[in-house]
Amino acid sequence: MKYQKKKMEVNLNRLKDSNRTHLIHYLIRDHTSGLFYAEISTSEDVRNIDDFLYRAWCHKDDYSFQGIPEFLSIPKTVQAYCPDILKDLDSYEIDIIEPKNGFHGGIGDTKNIEDILKLLHVEKHISEAYSVPQQACETNDKRQLRGTSFTKLEQWKKHVGQIRLPN
Repeated sequence: MKYQKKKMEVNLNRLKDSNRTHLIHYLIRDHTSGLFYAEISTSEDVRNIDDFLYRAWCHKDDYSFQGIPEFLSIPKTVQAYCPDILKDLDSYEIDIIEPKNGFHGGIGDTKNIEDILKLLHVEKHISEAYSVPQQACETNDKRQLRGTSFTKLEQWKKHVGQIRLPN
């Protein structure tokens, strides 16, 4: 793996046309607390978005983020890449909120993951990148939420209410 600071030239719909292997970030974020769950895959091993959401919402012994949300906003780029996503989410009884133009939820969290990836900038095997999202999530849990005395994890636990887990 090599780190390159360069504007992304490949979008999700053109991944198959690229002759390079790209890292794909999967990230779901709680809007209120900023707590998030993330995974990485490669353009050679694209993961199913439904499976990612299932893993994000399931109970995890080693990580707090879990539960099916009441509301979800899905970027237009993801909707275009996964045209069945809205239909697939219907069974979870989630209210879909259309993202505002220019809104990219989790962009700062993706930057945090990329900052950790920079530490792996020397040539390493791609498998070393797979643990980075969990490291970023754990670090993010402990960050203090702006304007409060709570960490992001404490804020999430304070407001999460009843947790619905997927079957």
